[in-house]
Amino acid sequence: MEFCIRDNVTGEVRVLDDLEPFDEFYFSDGNGSCDCLRRIWFAEAGGEGACFDDVCGDTAFDMEVRDGDVVLYSEFED
Repeated sequence: MEFCIRDNVTGEVRVLDDLEPFDEFYFSDGNGSCDCLRRIWFAEAGGEGACFDDVCGDTAFDMEVRDGDVVLYSEFED
């Protein structure tokens, strides 16, 4: 499974293969929907250290979860 994280300012997309087991609620309304956690994942996907100084929100990063060619969850616009 691929967990794609897009930085909505730069448009850069990074991919993690080993996040959580997929749960749509977790990414849409649970803890996985918060930018503070997504910022950590984005940094991890880029081999960077995580920054914890930023404020929480829900607009800085979007997610898409894929299982092969099948999109299981997406906040990316078509």
